[in-house]
Amino acid sequence: MGKGSSNGVDLSRYSTEVLKMEILDEIKKLVSYDHQYRYILNMGRIVKDKGVEEVLTVFDRLSKEDPQLRLIVLGAFEDDLDPISAAAKNILETNPAIIHIDWSDRVEYFMHIAELLLHASYREGFPNTLLQSGAMGCPIVCTNIEGSVDIVTHGETGLIFQPGQAADLEEKLRDALKHPDQMKQYSRNLRKKVEDNFSQQYLHECIRQQYLLLLKKNRA
Repeated sequence: MGKGSSNGVDLSRYSTEVLKMEILDEIKKLVSYDHQYRYILNMGRIVKDKGVEEVLTVFDRLSKEDPQLRLIVLGAFEDDLDPISAAAKNILETNPAIIHIDWSDRVEYFMHIAELLLHASYREGFPNTLLQSGAMGCPIVCTNIEGSVDIVTHGETGLIFQPGQAADLEEKLRDALKHPDQMKQYSRNLRKKVEDNFSQQYLHECIRQQYLLLLKKNRA
């Protein structure tokens, strides 16, 4: 419906202006937040299909170069479906710069404290995570897959890399970390795109217009 999203994003929730300080403080405490660190957020089920192995491998290398980097992995293991390798799991469990949170229904707060959202999935429908991140003004580095590219345009509203390609992911992530001001501009561009094309208000109006059109045809 509209530009592709089935329900849109609720801008009355996913907006920096409506965050509650007491909840933000709780989230910061949960991740031992330090303003000197640079936080990267990865959200989703911890399975190969989500590109988690590439994320962990690349971050493990970068975190050894830059001690200020932190990776928040927000998602649960699903070992019975598509488990990540033992090597990747070991990185997740042993790298002190990686913070693993099984689950939260306050994802907008994690997006607020993160400098970047890293979305490495191999396939998606229409990823709400990217819409939510765009609404929150969190810059995005994501894969070149259907759904994601309908939201993020490379060099305009974020950076895009090829799925399953750790070298390309690393190149784009390094670029994003090197140019934070440019990434913030991309995030502002994406916020505007989300407001114009993917808000629930816009999508609900599209649905209403479609119903009116159908009623008009039925009465003709």
